[in-house]
Amino acid sequence: MLTDVIDLLSCPHDGDGLGLTAAGVLGCRSGHRFDIGRGGYVNLSAGRSVHTADTTEMVLARERAQQTGVHDEITAQLVSVVSDLPGMDVNPVVVDAGAGTGQQLAQVLGTCGGRGLALEASVPAARRAARAYPRIGSVVTDIWSHLPLHDDVADLVLNVFAPRNAAEFARVLRPTGALVVISPALDHLQEARDLLGLLDVDRDKPERLRRSLEGTFRLEESTPVRTSVLLDHDGLLAVAGMGPTAAHSGLHDWGSRLAHAPENVDVRIAADISLWSMREAS
Repeated sequence: MLTDVIDLLSCPHDGDGLGLTAAGVLGCRSGHRFDIGRGGYVNLSAGRSVHTADTTEMVLARERAQQTGVHDEITAQLVSVVSDLPGMDVNPVVVDAGAGTGQQLAQVLGTCGGRGLALEASVPAARRAARAYPRIGSVVTDIWSHLPLHDDVADLVLNVFAPRNAAEFARVLRPTGALVVISPALDHLQEARDLLGLLDVDRDKPERLRRSLEGTFRLEESTPVRTSVLLDHDGLLAVAGMGPTAAHSGLHDWGSRLAHAPENVDVRIAADISLWSMREAS
């Protein structure tokens, strides 16, 4: 709930601390006010429009895809990596930047305890993240912008298939904190991509990831996740609907592609989990 994480939040307009000023309203001393949505989230995007945010249809597709187990092994490996980190057994603060529906954050908190903050550009996703686990506070914000958090509040920042803002991640992390990034390998969901004509993973993505982080963080280890999941046609449509191709391709096209496809398709799951520590200031 938001009440578990209010002390971490700052006003997106002036950086002042936020508190409950009335039932269902957060505010700062300067008079800025933010209504808590009926779903339990708060919008701290400061009026900025985020054009790349997932739509309701994409969020629903993501939920259906998660029910097929497409992310199960990735989440299990994530929890394993995080559980071994120092300090994760003492009520940690975990910030998930680009949290989606909050499922990975919920699994981490369910294993390690502590409290979590789900940052998400999509209102439909933020609404679901607010309900994913009792001690998650859900905030709508633009990951590319200044995050509405105080300095040095997080023990761990998660970034799962989401945009990265290295400077802001470093600002909100404690000096002893860690950043864990999950990024797709080039052949992630390859069979679904080939069958449905989905966008490929950018071949330069691993190098861009390294360049975006290495000036601020130091790579400690990388854990590959390689497995597969058997998807029926509904599962394939869910995988297609949750990704960026959904904005450019319709169900009619995907349906025609599936007309002659096998009833079940074994789809590769390929991702890399990288653990980064803070570089010491020079």
